[in-house]
Amino acid sequence: MARIARHFNDSGMENEAVRLATNGFVKGKDFGAMEEISINYFNRLKEKRHDYPAHTAFMMMNLTPEVGRFLKEQVKLPTIQKDASLKKHWTHWWLIAPPYSGTWAGNIGVDCEGIGCPRELFGMIYPVERWVAEIDPNILSSYMTGGPDGLGDCYWLEPLVWTIEAHGTTRWIDVRKE
Repeated sequence: MARIARHFNDSGMENEAVRLATNGFVKGKDFGAMEEISINYFNRLKEKRHDYPAHTAFMMMNLTPEVGRFLKEQVKLPTIQKDASLKKHWTHWWLIAPPYSGTWAGNIGVDCEGIGCPRELFGMIYPVERWVAEIDPNILSSYMTGGPDGLGDCYWLEPLVWTIEAHGTTRWIDVRKE
């Protein structure tokens, strides 16, 4: 938002965007607080008629490389621990619909995937593997054997690109410079 505001010479909006981003990054150093905020975002899972979610990794879903880098630099240990707990619970998380029999997010009804491995799991674990844990590129390649399927495509296609890129060199560029 700040870059767009700068492009249109809107210094008020640019300053506000920078302020919000700065506050967000300060708050982001408190892993527990960010986890609680993400649970509140997915408030449907906290309705009284449902069980509390079995896991609270929604804040990792669709993690961008830049946010992954921030997590690695600021809160690597709790991020890796959250990732490890997911991988321990769902040992074949990268496969399409492995036949697990427990609920993954509590009893959230017939309109959600209440039994088995959720498609979203790939979108929660893979980005942490790539950007925070910096797993070996060959292991990342092995995660891609499951292939995309319907609803899960968005969680699979971006990691496919990241897997290809992982075999090269990661180079960060400061995009704030014009």
